[in-house]
Amino acid sequence: MGRCSQRGVDDATRGSGDRDRCLDRRDADEAELASKRSQGGCDGGAELDQAASSITTLGGELTAAGLSPGTTGNLSVRLTDGILCTPTGVALGALDPARLSRLDRDGHHRSGPRPTKESVLHAAIYAADPSIGAVIHLHAPYVAAVSCLAGLDPYDAIPAMTPYLTMRAGPVAVVPYAAPGSARSAAKLGALVARGHRAILMANHGCMAIGGSLSQAASIAYELEQAAMLHLVMWGLPVRRLSASEVSELRRAVS
Repeated sequence: MGRCSQRGVDDATRGSGDRDRCLDRRDADEAELASKRSQGGCDGGAELDQAASSITTLGGELTAAGLSPGTTGNLSVRLTDGILCTPTGVALGALDPARLSRLDRDGHHRSGPRPTKESVLHAAIYAADPSIGAVIHLHAPYVAAVSCLAGLDPYDAIPAMTPYLTMRAGPVAVVPYAAPGSARSAAKLGALVARGHRAILMANHGCMAIGGSLSQAASIAYELEQAAMLHLVMWGLPVRRLSASEVSELRRAVS
């Protein structure tokens, strides 16, 4: 393996234990909040504070991991009365929990700074499936590179080479290229989410990672970047991919 390829492997795997522990802790916090909300015991202020804290913390983690260069990428969480998302023009590593954008359930701006132009994509995803609790959009390096490849399978773009892409993300779909934040992309994303896709490449752009919680969406985002890295590093080599029966077995195990 070449030096650049080895660096990619090292970068993608370094600190994964710490990252998993952070995700586990956030999962526990989000589960507690969701339980209180379902029982009617969570006030809007607590919900908003928890969502803002989770978004800003994860934004820093994604930036530190090299998955959000510059001011690219955006995050959102579904609230009881709408959506909380990151503002336009702010690096994910420099987010202020008091300076996030609040949207109504249809994605219209209600308060806070101007939201990311791609908030329309987030709103379309939430509208497609009420079980979705968080959305992450990234221009992570390997994901962005794979999104530029021609001839990707629109419903299974990255072949399964390890169990974890299948177990955490499922089949990776592709939305055809459109200008960032376009209504056309929003409609296609909504249709794919309604089909059950939770990891979606946006052609010549990046990806959407979608989960029931922000921790789940983050786990999908990290796994998708890892799978994209493997896909490129192993390009042209005689790869043993998981068989259809092995993939089916994994899907049954996590269903």
